[in-house]
Order: sequence, then C-alpha cells, then structure tokens
Amino acid sequence: MIKTAIVDDNPSMRIALEKIISGAEEFELTGSYEDMQEAIVLIPLMKPDVVIIDINLGNNGSGIDCIRKIKPDHPEILFMICTVFDDDEKIFEALCAGANGYMLKRTSPAELIRALKEMYEGGAPMSGLIAKKVVSVFQVNDSGGWGWNPLHAKKCKTSAQMFETYLPRQTSNDCDRLSRRWLDNQENQRMHSLFASAADARGKDAHAS
Repeated sequence: MIKTAIVDDNPSMRIALEKIISGAEEFELTGSYEDMQEAIVLIPLMKPDVVIIDINLGNNGSGIDCIRKIKPDHPEILFMICTVFDDDEKIFEALCAGANGYMLKRTSPAELIRALKEMYEGGAPMSGLIAKKVVSVFQVNDSGGWGWNPLHAKKCKTSAQMFETYLPRQTSNDCDRLSRRWLDNQENQRMHSLFASAADARGKDAHAS
C-alpha cells in the first residue's frame, strides 16, 4: 500500500482528495491536514510515502515552505504539488524546494492516481502544461536559440540545482505519459466532476485574493 497524506486548506478540495485516495486500490490515507504547522509536526510522525500538497495554505504558510522544512530530514517522503498555480515562478520555486512532482488541480482523478504511482516508483510526474514550461527552460535562450536560459535558472539557488535533482528523471516516455489527461471510465468521470468543482472554487478564491 502507498501511504498517502494530504495538505490543503480548502475543505472541499481536501474532502475530494480524501475520497480519491480512499477509493483507489494500493493507496492508504494516513493523514489529512489543513495548514503547514499541523503538517510539519504530523507528517514526520506518520511517515507517509507520498504527500499531496497545495501551494497556497492560507495565512498559515505555504506548501513550498512546508516541503523546505520537512524534506531535509526526511528525503524519503515524496511531495506532489497539486495546485491551481501554473506560473513559472511557483513551478521552479517548488521544484527547487524539493517537490518530486507538480500537477494542476484540473487534472483528472485517474491521472492524479497514475502520477502518484509514477512518483512512488521513482518518476517525476508533471501535468502536460507544467512539463512544457520546464522543458522550455532548456530550449530557448536569450539569443532566441537553443540552450539553458539563465533568466529562468536564477529562480533556483544554482543553475544546476534543478537540472541535477529533477530533470534527469524525465524521459521521453515520461513526457508521453504526462500529456495524457483523460478519464478511464464513468466512475472516474463522476469523481472528476467532484474534484473539478472543488478546484474551480479554489481557483476563484485564489484569483480573488
């Protein structure tokens, strides 16, 4: 069983994620937390294999800060960012903090479960749009040609940090899998509706703030 924890301050989203994990074979829900302070205390104690974590945790810190606090002492715990944010700064800040995967909340439940399994097995899954943004960092430089873009690289402490710790785990097959975001069956479609409704509400809250 893949022991899984959830960190999300939005009750509707947290409940949706709990239902997805509880209903998935090979997964066990070990904890569900609404803020960073609770998470940084209980996650090291519960020792989940994977953690699904939002970036925006309200006034009680961020998912990125939570990863920074837990990851150094518990590198074996894998963190999957699950958020509405798809801007470059958030993506690279999360990866540099130690996130092992990055999925958007509009991802279907079926794809989220596949991504968690892939991460647990050693992969580094990302939503298609996120993967495209990461790949573009290495493709277009300031001269309009191909190569490393230092303007993006400065978002990490060193330009090699993300390359050495994250991108080597990506393969062409990973990119193919990352581009798939459809539902497997009607049951997943029903769960997707619940998940999408919570994500839409979360997105409106984020844009309003």
